[in-house]
Amino acid sequence: TGTYTAGFGNENLSNSVTISGRSAQGFDVLDDSSGAFPDSQPDDDGYRSNSFSYVGEYRLSDQLNLDWLVMKEKGNTEFDNSFGADQSDFDNSLVNVAYSYTNDQWQSKLSVGHSEDELFSYGNGVTLGDSFIITDRTHINASSSYQTQGNWIVQAGLEQYKDKVEATTLYSSDKRTTRAVYLLGVYQNDKFTGEYSFRHDDVSNQESDNTFSFNFGYKLSPSLQVSIGRGKGFKAPTFNDLYFPDSPFFGGNPNLLSEISYSNEANLRYRGENQSFNIARYQTRFFNLINFATDANFVLRPVNLDRAFINGYEIEYDIQQENLSHEFGYS
Repeated sequence: TGTYTAGFGNENLSNSVTISGRSAQGFDVLDDSSGAFPDSQPDDDGYRSNSFSYVGEYRLSDQLNLDWLVMKEKGNTEFDNSFGADQSDFDNSLVNVAYSYTNDQWQSKLSVGHSEDELFSYGNGVTLGDSFIITDRTHINASSSYQTQGNWIVQAGLEQYKDKVEATTLYSSDKRTTRAVYLLGVYQNDKFTGEYSFRHDDVSNQESDNTFSFNFGYKLSPSLQVSIGRGKGFKAPTFNDLYFPDSPFFGGNPNLLSEISYSNEANLRYRGENQSFNIARYQTRFFNLINFATDANFVLRPVNLDRAFINGYEIEYDIQQENLSHEFGYS
């Protein structure tokens, strides 16, 4: 295991390069010295990874900025498997470029990115290239935020994801586009804080939906605050949930609906000079929760549950005593 980092640049340009490598010989996961369950693969299962990252930023002017990120990771993972491939080569890459404008009240940003993950499984009778999956995503995001002369910060934005999958077994659908528009705001004064957000998602081959969140807080004293919040969540099924090719053990479900949730939370928070505590009560209700169940042929598939509920509370307390810090949590 080793890591090398170097930085270079000038007054307007900064760059950072990191190269790292990790490896482990591993051990035999299925080792059975008793002989009750014969070990069909007595080899050690190791891991190897090499990665590279390049982060840069160029200041075009007092208000304009250009930054970029390039990442690459390749490696190999070994594992025990009596029914097929027992090792995988992975190759993951990410490129992102962002252009931003900032002044006293406005901040705008446009970013474009592309990522690709490759996984090739082989060994134990499986030839390299016979089992693979490659996922590809292109992402674009444009946002602007404005800080008023008062106590408001407002932000609005647009984003789009284009996903593609390629695998050994053919998916009935291998492309998906997600488009979204969002609006959020923050308000704060000496006594009151408020946050809100709205978002609309349009997912190809799935129904579109609107989500929101609100949170309001009030200071009962300089160190004690009470807050309440409510939100709606939205989760679209993944490619595998919808289109994973049927096998004797697992299959997708193209009839899945998107998962919807509604959450409520009440919070009491105290912050003193050397101690603080937080008590939270929360409740979440799910509609069309995505879960897994076996069908009549004992094939495991994702299904929608009509309703599900989560109720609970959390208590957190911490205290600082000279050079010691103590934390307590219960949920």
